[in-house]
Amino acid sequence: MATFRDLPSGRTQAVIRLNGKSQSKTFPSREQAEAWADKIEVKERATQIRLSVVMDTYLSMFMKNRGGYDRFEHIHKVILKAMGNKEIRKLTPEDICKFRDRRVAKVAGSTARLECQQLSRLLKHARIHHKIDTSELMRDFVYPRATPLKTQTLNAIQIQQIAGYMRPKMRALVLLGYETAMRRMELCSITKQMVNFQQRVIHLVYTKNGCSRMVPLSLKAIEILRDSFECYGDAPWKYDPHSVSTAWRRAAAQAKISGFTFHDVRHAAITKYAVKGLNTPQLQAVSGHKDVRMLARYTHIQAGA
Repeated sequence: MATFRDLPSGRTQAVIRLNGKSQSKTFPSREQAEAWADKIEVKERATQIRLSVVMDTYLSMFMKNRGGYDRFEHIHKVILKAMGNKEIRKLTPEDICKFRDRRVAKVAGSTARLECQQLSRLLKHARIHHKIDTSELMRDFVYPRATPLKTQTLNAIQIQQIAGYMRPKMRALVLLGYETAMRRMELCSITKQMVNFQQRVIHLVYTKNGCSRMVPLSLKAIEILRDSFECYGDAPWKYDPHSVSTAWRRAAAQAKISGFTFHDVRHAAITKYAVKGLNTPQLQAVSGHKDVRMLARYTHIQAGA
C-alpha cells in the first residue's frame, strides 16, 4: 500500500512498502504521486503472476472459439505438473532445461519439442501481455530433436483390426475418421445439425486453424453417420478427445499392432485419397490444410502404389 504526505513546500511525497523495502518519491502534485504509486504497485503485482495465470490469459486471448483448445489445455497441464505453478519471475533457464529432459525421457522427441515450443509462447505472452521480463529464459535453449517422419502408414485392414476391439460407438468414430480424414476433436464435435445428407458434406465450425470448412462425405461415411445418429442420438461422440486416443491404444495393443496413434488414421485417409488420384485442391478440401507443405507430410504414397 502507498501512503502520501503533503509537504510544507506544497509538494507530495509518496511512500510504497513492498517486500519489506520502502520506496519514496516526491512530486509537484498529489495526482502525480498517486499515478507513480499505482504504476509501481501494478508492476509489482505483475511480477507475482504464476504460470497458470499466463496459461489462462493465453487460452482466452488466442484459442477462444478455435479448434485445438483441448490440445493446448492438455499441454499446459503437462507443463504445470512437471514444473509446478511457479511465479514467472522465479523461473530459471535450469527449470526449463529440466522440464525438457524429463519430457524427452517420457515421450517422443516431436511431442517434447511441441511442448517446449508452447512453453516458449507462454513466456513470450508473459513478456508482452503481463510485462514480465522473460527474454533470457530460453535465449540459448536447445529444443529436442523432432522424431523422424514415419515412412509407413496404416492400411485399411489394420484400421479394421484395431477398430474390431472397440465398442460399437467408438468403432464407428474410427471408421468415420478413415472415411473423412477428420481430426479427433472434429469427430467428437459432430452433431446431426452439421450434416447435409443431400449435398453429402459436414459443416465444421470449430477447427484447428480457426476456419470453418465443408468436409465431403463418401457413401460409406453417410452410412456410418445415419446409423450412429439413429443408435446414439444427434451428438453421438461427445467424448473428451483424449479418451479417443486411450481407446485406440488399448485396442491397438489387443490387435498387436504397434507404432501408430489415432492421428495416423488421418494420415491413412489422406494417403488413400491421394492414391485414388485427387488433386491438391481436392485433398486440401478433405484435410483442411492451407499449407501444401503440411499436406505433403500427410501423404505417404509408396513406389508402385
